[in-house]
Amino acid sequence: MIATACSKAPTGNTRWTLRLLADRIVSLGIVDSISYETVRRTLKKTHYPKIRVPLHTKTRKLVKSS
Repeated sequence: MIATACSKAPTGNTRWTLRLLADRIVSLGIVDSISYETVRRTLKKTHYPKIRVPLHTKTRKLVKSS
């Protein structure tokens, strides 16, 4: 997983996202399935600094101005 995260991002992307990493790991046949949350937790445990791993996500509500 870390080797993939350290590699060049796929064409059309500037960096790896957790979802892209999860998809690539499955497509390489390393695992049958994996969630992006598992990828996040694994990278967080290894203290991988290249990808920002948010501890929690916040949702922003868009307010229409009048």
